[in-house]
Amino acid sequence: MSLVYGTRRWTSASGTAWPDSGPRRISRSLTAALGREPTLVELARELDAPQEAIEAFSAVPVFAVSFDAPVETGWSGKAVDFLEDPPCKSPYERLLEADRTRLLANSLSQLSERERLVLIGRYGLSDGAEKTLKMLGAELGVCAERARQIEEEALGRLRRNKWTDALRAYAPGE
Repeated sequence: MSLVYGTRRWTSASGTAWPDSGPRRISRSLTAALGREPTLVELARELDAPQEAIEAFSAVPVFAVSFDAPVETGWSGKAVDFLEDPPCKSPYERLLEADRTRLLANSLSQLSERERLVLIGRYGLSDGAEKTLKMLGAELGVCAERARQIEEEALGRLRRNKWTDALRAYAPGE
């Protein structure tokens, strides 16, 4: 049974298919028209379906659950507490990200201003936009080859940095 009626189809063992709310919706309209609960025969006729399919569908219970309802009596937890919000990061993920950012900032602080600017621009560490060596060279007033050399020097210094050892734990595949 889907939570939103009409989004899924229900198929009985006999192969009859209706939107989830079909038989129940027809049953409610027949109840209003007849002034009483319709019989299975009346429902089957109205839905143009075998009576066995109506019996099978009627046997499926329908109930609503409030997300604010307690999960267990005597416990303060609610159903909504167990639903995941995929775009939202878990506290653990936020902690790892903050730690990774702190370690990266500490590592970059050991470099010269020029080396730091080259690495931040080359790998998009500030805004996510990676720059080419030619673009970085133009910003620094040097050629692309000199920007590459500065990048290599900075990476070499980072490899020997004590903060970088801690960052290696965050590297993919490590």
